[in-house]
Amino acid sequence: MGNFDWHGGRTDLSDLALLDRAPGEDIDLKAVRLYRLRRVREQMYKYKIDAMILSDPINIRYATGIRNMQVFSMRNAPSRYLVLSATRSILFEFTGCLHLAEDYETVDEVRTAKTASFVAAGPDIHTREKVWAKEMHQLITELVGKPNATVGLERLNANVAINLRDLGLKIVDAQQPVEMARAIKSAEEVKCVVASLRATEVGVAKLRNAIQPGLTENELWSILHKSVIEQDGDYCETRLLSAGRRTNPWFQETASHEIGKNELIALDTDVVGCYGYYSDFTHISFWPR
Repeated sequence: MGNFDWHGGRTDLSDLALLDRAPGEDIDLKAVRLYRLRRVREQMYKYKIDAMILSDPINIRYATGIRNMQVFSMRNAPSRYLVLSATRSILFEFTGCLHLAEDYETVDEVRTAKTASFVAAGPDIHTREKVWAKEMHQLITELVGKPNATVGLERLNANVAINLRDLGLKIVDAQQPVEMARAIKSAEEVKCVVASLRATEVGVAKLRNAIQPGLTENELWSILHKSVIEQDGDYCETRLLSAGRRTNPWFQETASHEIGKNELIALDTDVVGCYGYYSDFTHISFWPR
């Protein structure tokens, strides 16, 4: 089997044995969490934001280190959220999951989330949103000390933002300050990135070694996903493994197509790996039989 990948032609690979190390070796995760929380608060100060309501589970994890039902929460954004001010962090966690935040120095208090979504409230959604907004307004007023605070908001129902605005809060988009916070990594964070890349490389190596005609794309792609999860990574964000003619045009999702002889196999990893850090590279293999 011939391989065309980013390892090709390199002579500095004597340290590839490090791939056998546990991904989490030598990482001070407490330092990572505290650094990231400090970064968010620095950006809040820079952008003159008094408080934030974070609902993106990736950003909740960034600010606190707490992972919980990440894919579910992305589809059901109001199911858990973080209220963050300059001095306090209160995590509103999904029912029955409050214990997940125990012993995290980044969270001062955990409460049960009151989900303001149609899935949870049904036709009563507008009443639920109004009640939710009033409670958030009261809490933020207590935390900040003024009823007309500037609040950074992420993806929630449109009516939530409207109700918060009608109660006197100034609503701004939280995306830019959070993204700017995430843009600068600490030395310990870089170790997390390396761990995620290392775990993905292990998975890609297993996938590459399993290539043979007769496998479907789905069967081959599942090897990467299995390996990522075994190493405490999260998931593959896209389904981008294609073979033969299906490699062009690109962005044809992995399917039940059977891999034939003499076919190129193209892969885009798109892995949300160890500690939630993204690990994305492209790999192309060829089975010349």
